[in-house]
Amino acid sequence: MVLVVIGMARYGFEVMPRNSMRDCEMQFATSKNKAAGLNFCSCIHELGRPLNSCLLEFEDSKN
Repeated sequence: MVLVVIGMARYGFEVMPRNSMRDCEMQFATSKNKAAGLNFCSCIHELGRPLNSCLLEFEDSKN
């Protein structure tokens, strides 16, 4: 059960804000949605906007 919780926390979400801009950007280094990911990181870490609005923008811009 502990492994399942750890696995979900680490891999259960498509995108996470992480603790720093650098860490956030690293999750998109090899992604096909790199531009959308970098905008997401900027939205969170530079603009300081709420997570939900940044996630909505990410979902809209990656398509």
